[in-house]
Amino acid sequence: MRRLWIAGLILGGLLATAVDAQAHHRRGGCNESCCESGYGGAMGGCGSGCGPMAGGCNTTCMTWQDKVMTGTRMVAKTRMVQREVTEMVAHPVTETVRYTVMEQVCTPQVRTETCFEAVWTEQPYTVTVMVPQMAQETRQVTTYTCVARQVPYTYTVCVPQMSQETRTVTRVVCVPQQVTEMVCRTKCVPVTCVDPCTGCCRTTVQRVSESVPCTRTVMTRQCVNETVPVQVCHMVPQQRQGMRCVYENVPNTQNVTVNVCRLVPQQQTCSRKVCQMVPRQRQVTVNVMSCRPTERTAQVCRMVCQPVKRMVQVCESYCEPEQFQYCVKVPVMVAAPVAPAAPCNTCNNGCGMGGCGASCNTCAYHGSDNCGACGSSCGHHHRARCGHARHAHGCGASACGC
Repeated sequence: MRRLWIAGLILGGLLATAVDAQAHHRRGGCNESCCESGYGGAMGGCGSGCGPMAGGCNTTCMTWQDKVMTGTRMVAKTRMVQREVTEMVAHPVTETVRYTVMEQVCTPQVRTETCFEAVWTEQPYTVTVMVPQMAQETRQVTTYTCVARQVPYTYTVCVPQMSQETRTVTRVVCVPQQVTEMVCRTKCVPVTCVDPCTGCCRTTVQRVSESVPCTRTVMTRQCVNETVPVQVCHMVPQQRQGMRCVYENVPNTQNVTVNVCRLVPQQQTCSRKVCQMVPRQRQVTVNVMSCRPTERTAQVCRMVCQPVKRMVQVCESYCEPEQFQYCVKVPVMVAAPVAPAAPCNTCNNGCGMGGCGASCNTCAYHGSDNCGACGSSCGHHHRARCGHARHAHGCGASACGC
């Protein structure tokens, strides 16, 4: 329903747009010329005749009016409804089950086993040992004796020698210069004045500033180059002879007797304890564990789920049609005013239309760019061909303005 209402609105809008475009953009139609000018058949575009219904002109005009329409639209709503749902409900069930367990059984058995016993015995063995022996031997020994002796040698020394040389030096000399400048000096001048109150004369001292020339001596520094003799020390190498003590190692060979220790191998017989493992057989009783199956019965509780149906309240969404009002523009045909018929003549304007009471020369329209009927005395509205605009000319108009 909502889709039909939307499609109706779109179709109505397209129809209104088409009718409006046809009413505003149609050129040379009967309805437009009659409605726009307000005179049925006043212009020659509706036919070749004259009068109120000349040329088949319609005397109705179309206008747009607001109209209240009633439509239906779907409104989404919610409501609580009863629904049947199925739930799985678990409840315990006690059952008797049989199961098999492996039971341990202890059985004594007599077995023969072999064990080893440790037996310690004395066992002789032969070993070789190194025995130290001291012996006197003569050896040749060389010793070194340190002997000092005087040896002459030549060495070089630097002897300082003083010599007088002439060097050019630059020194700064202060040159006195007399400079005269004007300085400001303040002096005290006695001034006699009369007291206006008492008429007594008194002398006061006033300070007076004056500029006086002052001469002073300024020392100016000047650089003076002079040649002065200076004592210069030069190092002169000289060869000299001297004696120095030199120590030398002098070898001295002699025979000495020393004690030498030598290791001599010897065979010796000793005894040691040896542990031997001797096997022995013995009877022992051991417990042998074995497993045998045994059936048992037990009560177990397990959970069983069964479907259960019940009614629940659920929120459901649904659409409900609703009446509403809206305003649209609709075309309405109304009667247009009809102008009085004008006497027809035989003038031809080139398109099969006669003038409206005008002479042939002034009402002629031969397809030029002129608006036509500008000089007529009929006083009616005429439609120009040069554009879509309508022009209302008076009888005395001189230009169409197209």
